[in-house]
Amino acid sequence: GGGNIGPDKNFALVKRSSWGARTADLPSELSIPHTPVDYIIIIHTDTTICNTSASCVNQMRVLQNHSMDNKHLSDIPYNFLIGGDGNVYEGRGFKIQGAFVPKWNIKSFGLAFIEMLEEHNFYRHRSVDICIDLFTNNLWLIVT
Repeated sequence: GGGNIGPDKNFALVKRSSWGARTADLPSELSIPHTPVDYIIIIHTDTTICNTSASCVNQMRVLQNHSMDNKHLSDIPYNFLIGGDGNVYEGRGFKIQGAFVPKWNIKSFGLAFIEMLEEHNFYRHRSVDICIDLFTNNLWLIVT
């Protein structure tokens, strides 16, 4: 299952095995050469928002299948994703380069909100707080 992370444990990190991720075919050269990375790139998936754990797990599988089967990527392109249910979903994680912005993947993490940008007011969403917490208060996670 997911595990609570951070000093206040206000959100869960849902591991790949918990959302039913396929095995990725990631070559070793896609390892991130150093952490912490220099940049966090925040993007959105341009998909329907998910508001429950079940719908977010389903959306994660759909995103991964589309990425691997249609876009011919080796895995879901993002390092982490934030669902409308308030959980953080592990994509490629902390050690593998994303596939979201060429020339930036090697020095950044991609954090995607599972949503279409125009679906709701991004700035009032709890996901923004989770994003900030994940990458500011919990940077110790990067080196574990």
